[in-house]
Amino acid sequence: MKQRIVTETSHQIQTKGFTFTISDLAKQLAVSKRTIYEHFSSKDEIVDEVIRHVIESIQEKEKNIAEDDALQTVEKIRLILICIPQQFQFIDARLLVELKNIIIING
Repeated sequence: MKQRIVTETSHQIQTKGFTFTISDLAKQLAVSKRTIYEHFSSKDEIVDEVIRHVIESIQEKEKNIAEDDALQTVEKIRLILICIPQQFQFIDARLLVELKNIIIING
């Protein structure tokens, strides 16, 4: 269930930005809000988990590239440099501005 919540949160961020609600998640997952709160204490905690998953995915891809002996150093560098943009492709400029504003407001 926890992974389903994280996956749906990622989808909600893509479609609605950070304005989605726990009710939106519950509706899309066909569960109660209580079920979501059994796994996460807040919307912020869920978003943190989404970001953690993205970062872990980037780190895993970078590790695989770095350890690939078939690639030359220049190619490894090129591939590593494009890992981050590929992983954050679901975040457009509008979402980055929204995230910045949330960070400023919450200090």
